[in-house]
Amino acid sequence: MMEPRDRERLNLNYELLISRVNVDHVMLYLNRIIFNEIECDRIHAAKTSQERMKKLLDLLTTKGPHAYQHFRHALLDRYADIVKTLDGTYTQLHRSISTPNEKNAELAAIRTSLIRNLKTSRVLEYLVVEDVFDEKDCHSVRAGLTNEDKARILVDIIASRDSECYQKFKMGVILCEPKLASLFDNK
Repeated sequence: MMEPRDRERLNLNYELLISRVNVDHVMLYLNRIIFNEIECDRIHAAKTSQERMKKLLDLLTTKGPHAYQHFRHALLDRYADIVKTLDGTYTQLHRSISTPNEKNAELAAIRTSLIRNLKTSRVLEYLVVEDVFDEKDCHSVRAGLTNEDKARILVDIIASRDSECYQKFKMGVILCEPKLASLFDNK
């Protein structure tokens, strides 16, 4: 299975990859290294270039721990700027989550409970309505394999946002998951 941080890099840059990368350029390298013949046929069966890239990314995230590095290598010649963006994504995310402030201190204190207990679907809908999340964010969360993965991704995205987004998230949890409302008491 792909490393979570690599899957996160792909999810956070999903729209960029779909809009800019030509599947044929990377498939020359990934064919038979990452994808078997049937998977290659499934990728090429999609009608548009964007659909082919979506299929490639969806399949890529199900591959082993070295799949991301092979994909990154396949991008290097023609898409060095995208590789640079991918490389910087995890560092930026990690740095923004680690920024010490009141919001992140509160979130850090309840993080484990949220990850273990949060059912993300209703909270995601709330965050979209409140303009906190867009389709890219939703895709990132939904890409998690388990409910805990989804909750972890959601919490990490919220941690990287401003205090207003955090307040809307907090309200979404209270309204959509009332059993978890007590997590925010006295915080």
